[in-house]
Amino acid sequence: MAVMSSRYQWVLVAGAICCFLNVMYLASKYGMLEGLIPKNKALRRVNAADANARDATATSRRVVTPSETLHPLIAMPTLTNDTNMQRQVTAAMSWAWGAYRKHAFGFDSLNVKDMVKDGLPGHDMAISLVDSLDSLYIMGLQDEFNEAVDWAESNLAARFPLPPRVSIFETTIRNLGGLLSAYTLCGRPALLTLADDLGARLHRGLNETALPLSLVSLVDGSTSDSSYVAEFTTIQLEFKYLAQLTGKTEYHDTVELLMDKKATKYKDMYINAVNGIMTTLVGRTKKSNWLFLGELDTARGLSPKMDHLVCFVPGMLALGYVNGMPRSHLTLAQELVHTCFQVCMYNQMGSKMAPEIAYFNTATTADDIQVHPQDAFNILRPETVESLMIMYRVTKNETYRAWGKVIFDAFERNARLDSGGYSSVGNVDRTSATKFFRPTMDSFFMAETLKYFYLLF
Repeated sequence: MAVMSSRYQWVLVAGAICCFLNVMYLASKYGMLEGLIPKNKALRRVNAADANARDATATSRRVVTPSETLHPLIAMPTLTNDTNMQRQVTAAMSWAWGAYRKHAFGFDSLNVKDMVKDGLPGHDMAISLVDSLDSLYIMGLQDEFNEAVDWAESNLAARFPLPPRVSIFETTIRNLGGLLSAYTLCGRPALLTLADDLGARLHRGLNETALPLSLVSLVDGSTSDSSYVAEFTTIQLEFKYLAQLTGKTEYHDTVELLMDKKATKYKDMYINAVNGIMTTLVGRTKKSNWLFLGELDTARGLSPKMDHLVCFVPGMLALGYVNGMPRSHLTLAQELVHTCFQVCMYNQMGSKMAPEIAYFNTATTADDIQVHPQDAFNILRPETVESLMIMYRVTKNETYRAWGKVIFDAFERNARLDSGGYSSVGNVDRTSATKFFRPTMDSFFMAETLKYFYLLF
């Protein structure tokens, strides 16, 4: 097993958290798990003294105390659609999908710089097509959805038994998850047949006695590369839902064994992980007391570096809150999503587009954040928009929609291409960002970013 550097240890924790919340959030719909949240049970206190001593800058860290108890599930508020913004997002989806359909239909992704198809050499899995099916359906793009499903039913199975190995994690969350969500939405049986075929091929790479390796052959089940805990704690939902739909318990049992090697109780694992975030990863700037989640370096303490990827955490914490977690989790979510938008990731940049990475100043009263030139790029990631969508649905606070509109307008202004599709950008700290930071329009832009925009509004 590969040994990951200590600065990335928090990712392993967050991966486990994300898995738990995905399962918990959908359990009531799909009946996959029961009894994960005992009511009215006090949480175990985590001693923060050692962590705070290691890093004196994090003066405002909090822990969950025994007085903060789990509460009953919270009803989500009734929301009113912003139909004007939904139309704008649907138009953006049509623009992105139209370019993909014209130049790369049935392939992993579109190279928007040269307007040609792009994908894994020798084993293209039509990731953009499969991963975007639910976005097309949710936005009412039925002709586009039906055409894509027709293609998948006729062609996708032939893409599975090819020699080059694929990522178990990426193939599970994008291809298997895409097929399962599309089947759930439209009920076309061939989609479940494809999901079962792909799931069986991926399942052969899941070792029940040790943490699996990351790459698997869909031909013979052989594996290679390294092992990463976060990857294999995040594929629970897809395989357990596949087990429910097909009645094949082996899908459920194998990933359950993998999970049991990490924790015996999902709830305890989640609570401990969030307490770990609160006590070891939360920092604040010296000048304005802005909250951020840093990276833990066991030798030097908290590194004040925060990636845009971290911005999925506010949404995750909010889902935990409505499913019984303490109010302090929502408070942390509110502060962190403020950081993700207002402080450094979007509103502080000249282009209003987030950098990939920001550094926070915890030692002096100089500027709160710094963005290095090599980190001032944006590849249209979904994390902040996802959290805004969840935070709005949990709190009904219109501020989150307003922030989402700022981000969407920035995408339209900086990333939309006259020739079709959307481009990643560089120099986001300038008033006008530079297009084609890298040539690929990643599948997650249509499959996640635009979907979360639509659901936000």
